[in-house]
Amino acid sequence: MGVAVHYQHRNEKLSGSDADLVVGADGVNSVIRNGNAEAFGMTSYALRSKMAWYGTQAHFPYPILSFRKTPLGYFWAVGYAYTETMGTFVAECDPRTWENGFKDLSDDERTAMTEEIFAEELGGKGVVTNKSLWGSLPVTRVKNWSVGNTALIGDALVSAHPSIGSGTRIAMEDSIALCQALQVYPNDIPKALGEFRARHESGKMKIVAAMEKSLNWYEGIGDRLDVLSPTELVMDYLNRTGRISEERLRKEYPSFMEKYGKSWRAYTMEKVG
Repeated sequence: MGVAVHYQHRNEKLSGSDADLVVGADGVNSVIRNGNAEAFGMTSYALRSKMAWYGTQAHFPYPILSFRKTPLGYFWAVGYAYTETMGTFVAECDPRTWENGFKDLSDDERTAMTEEIFAEELGGKGVVTNKSLWGSLPVTRVKNWSVGNTALIGDALVSAHPSIGSGTRIAMEDSIALCQALQVYPNDIPKALGEFRARHESGKMKIVAAMEKSLNWYEGIGDRLDVLSPTELVMDYLNRTGRISEERLRKEYPSFMEKYGKSWRAYTMEKVG
């Protein structure tokens, strides 16, 4: 197609003046967006929960979500396989746990404690670190999807949250929508960028709305773990985005819904008694 591709090159001062179109697909710390933050109408804040991304040789036949209470407070972790022998392991803690002393540990000490807390989930395997620093994820949004001939897609446009597992999907759908808009207006970049947002925003924001409900659910997880039973916690988790109906839950998880119903009836009887 005649495209010149340059690898291992990061342009920190891309103005876009010598290009027909510049696409900022450079992630949550986007240089293109941050270099013109005011024009894009960028807002950003950090979540209160802390997390670290690890690898592991633990085998996960299916994804797991596990919660643990420790003397410091609450931790939780997600694990899933990405090859037959390797998995991703994302560990988190709530703000109270962080302030209770976890923040005072070194990176190596936090890694060791993570392995200890989730020894059962890891099946005796350790975690593999790769700049696996504990920190807060940013929630970044923009008012304007494009400025001049520069458009944003993926995490540069709307930062994703791993709890819905759709970051790559969102970025690819952004790319597809931008390509479609350019096909509609191949010789008019401003109109194409307007078309990009007009045709794509409604569907995209449904996923973003679900994502924001999910991240807010995790932000208040310490309070939930203080009062909810395991069965109630699962139900609360399944309903956290408001996108799954009770009918669908009964169809897809009949044994769990029966268990939840019994739990709720027992709770109600206790209150009435």
